[in-house]
Amino acid sequence: MSKETKVTYEYLKRMNVEQSDAVIKVDLNKIIRKMLTNYADLLMADRFYNKYVLLCCLDMNGEFIYLCPNHSKVIGFAAEELIGKKGYDMIHPDDVKRVNHFIVEVLSSKQPKEITYRIKHKQGGYVTVQSVCMPYLVEDRAAAIICFSNNL
Repeated sequence: MSKETKVTYEYLKRMNVEQSDAVIKVDLNKIIRKMLTNYADLLMADRFYNKYVLLCCLDMNGEFIYLCPNHSKVIGFAAEELIGKKGYDMIHPDDVKRVNHFIVEVLSSKQPKEITYRIKHKQGGYVTVQSVCMPYLVEDRAAAIICFSNNL
């Protein structure tokens, strides 16, 4: 994979995503969810194990489609509690506007970028995290956002 995490439909097929091109075009989020669920832990372990504690993926509607198990240790929420929820609901109200501009910049540049912001903890309060986020590209179009994060 390139630095931009560029993936083509052919690449998805090679990764054993058993869907036809027609289904891929119609239900891309379902396929990306399956692919990220199958490969995100490997990516986390192989490439980012010593650098980042958290990994999450959001679809283009801003909903969580994958969270690594470490989220429960850092923010108290199990991955299952957040799947399908809006990522912005977890961000401190004072950081939402800045994070929104950041996401627009990440999507338009198609390059990884870094940001520090606060996310909600299950027991109340907020945890400050530093994230590197990048678009997940399918045929040069953003299909998801992947964020690797550390609590500070």
